[in-house]
Amino acid sequence: MYAESLEAPGKPTILFYGHYDVQPAEPLELWTTPAFDPAVRNGNLFGRGTADDKGQVHIHLKALQSLRELQGKFPINVKVLIEGEEEVGSVSLWDFVQKNREKLKADALLVSDTSMLGKGVPSITYGLRRVELLPN
Repeated sequence: MYAESLEAPGKPTILFYGHYDVQPAEPLELWTTPAFDPAVRNGNLFGRGTADDKGQVHIHLKALQSLRELQGKFPINVKVLIEGEEEVGSVSLWDFVQKNREKLKADALLVSDTSMLGKGVPSITYGLRRVELLPN
């Protein structure tokens, strides 16, 4: 899924990237409970595909929605790219990026897939560097 809002000419552009896929269920014998059945173990709820990036993607989308509702428009240009193949190598993403190089250009990239320090510990993982991902 790709979406953009370019309503702020001359302002920076941020590209949000995230994924919503899940690990393949096979091999089935490695699961403690059936892969597609949620289960409660030791007071914790476990379910295939319930985490890994879905919460991060959701909170970024909700923040963008709130900002737009509050201000009527974004103060910067926003691009959002969310895909469903990360767990198998994002095989279609590379072709999409190659075909849409100009469209995907941005001043900053926010990858919505970060680690958590521990249960109940809000965490932000960050890094700043300039990287040329694609040759000219």
